[in-house]
Amino acid sequence: MTWRVGSQPAQFEQAVAWFRQRVPMTPAQYAAASASAKRQAFTVAGVTQLDMVHDVWAALDSAIANGTTLDDFKAAIGGRLARVWGGDNPSRLETIFRTNVQSAYSAGRYAQISDPDIVQSRPYWMYDSVLDSRTSSLCKGLNGTVLPHDHEFWGSHIPPLHFRCRSGLRSLTTEQAQAKGITENPSEEAPSEGFGLPPSMLEWQPNPQKYPSELWDILEIQRMESSPRLSSDVLPKDRRIPKDALLRGASPEEVAGTVRAGYYDLFYKDVAQAIIDRR
Repeated sequence: MTWRVGSQPAQFEQAVAWFRQRVPMTPAQYAAASASAKRQAFTVAGVTQLDMVHDVWAALDSAIANGTTLDDFKAAIGGRLARVWGGDNPSRLETIFRTNVQSAYSAGRYAQISDPDIVQSRPYWMYDSVLDSRTSSLCKGLNGTVLPHDHEFWGSHIPPLHFRCRSGLRSLTTEQAQAKGITENPSEEAPSEGFGLPPSMLEWQPNPQKYPSELWDILEIQRMESSPRLSSDVLPKDRRIPKDALLRGASPEEVAGTVRAGYYDLFYKDVAQAIIDRR
C-alpha cells in the first residue's frame, strides 16, 4: 500500500524542527565526532569548506520549511557544488535532496504518531513502502509489516532505511491492525549503515568547547534566526524587553528568543556578514 499525496510537498513544524537541530560540519569534523553527535550532524561528502556545507543545509531547510522542489534546490546550490566536486553530478544532488527531505518528513511523522494521545487510540504501526521499479528489495520485503508501536523492531527500522528511501510509517487502530494482519515474524534484514534508528531532537546537545569557533558561530546564527520572538510592535526602539511582557502573554521562549536576537545583532552580525561575503 502506498501513501496518497498531492502535488505539493508536505510541510509541518515537527519536520522543520528536526532538521534545524542538524549541525553543519565538514566531513573531517563529522569523522571526528562521536556516534551520538553524528546523528545530529549534517555534512556533504566532498565539501571541505564549512560555509559551503551550511549553504547546502540552508537550501534543504528552505525545501522542508517552504516546500521548494528538487529543481529549486539544484538552481540554488547545484552550480557551486559542481565546481567543488569538479563536475555536474545530478544523481548525487538528488540523493542529498531526497534523503534529507525524506528524513525530516519521517522524523516529523514519527513525532506525530508517537504522541501519547495518538498511541492510545492508534497503538499499531505499519511499514508503508512506495512500490515501483525503484523500490529496494529491503523495502519491498518490509512493506505491510504491522506491529505494536513499542515492538523492538521499530528500534532499528524507522524509515528511511537507506539513501533515497521513500517509505514511511502509518499508525493503525487495533481493529485496523487485526484486519490487515499483525506480523508474526518481521524481517531481520538490517537497514543501511546510519539509517533506521528512531529520530530524536533531544538526545544530544552540542558542546561549544568541542567545535571550532566558526562552526559554533554558524550554529548560533541558525538557532537565533529560528527562535520564537516577541513581535516588533511590543518592543521599544532601544530593544529593551518591557517588564510586563510576560504578563501580556509572552512565553519564556519568546523572551529568550528576543534576547538572543539582540545578542546576534550586537556580536554576530559581523560573523554572518563574513560568511555571506565568502559566498
